[in-house]
Amino acid sequence: GTRHPRDRSPRFARKLEVPGEESPRVTYALGDAAEVHGKTVLVVGGGNSALEAAAALADPVLGNTVVLSYRGGVFGRATPSNRACIERLTTDGRLTVLPRSRVIRITPGGADLDVDAIARSIDAERIYVMIGGELPGAFLASLGIEVDVKFGTV
Repeated sequence: GTRHPRDRSPRFARKLEVPGEESPRVTYALGDAAEVHGKTVLVVGGGNSALEAAAALADPVLGNTVVLSYRGGVFGRATPSNRACIERLTTDGRLTVLPRSRVIRITPGGADLDVDAIARSIDAERIYVMIGGELPGAFLASLGIEVDVKFGTV
């Protein structure tokens, strides 16, 4: 079947697996950042997609309040240019970064996070979960494709 281009969940997007994730405020891809303005936004993830989404949403023309949650301490998977961009936005006060944080649940007004073992509630009208994808193993097997995963790579 065909999928609408605005479908909010790419086929094999990795999910947070937390209560409330089915909320219509949660999506797994950022379409056009310019369509999001004057919102409080939480971006979850530490790779290039998450950093690029956070940077686009933090554009001052859009007037968004953006928080970036990342479970690691440093953005090791992101390119140096994306890390530098996030650092500039943070220094300029246009983006709040919460390293060593994880979403515990999606709430009616945002999300509850564990930030360095301290509970913290974040207001968020939109939540973008960009934590990678799951290998579609069953689908590939149904096509007769055998996949051998070693050390997290295919």
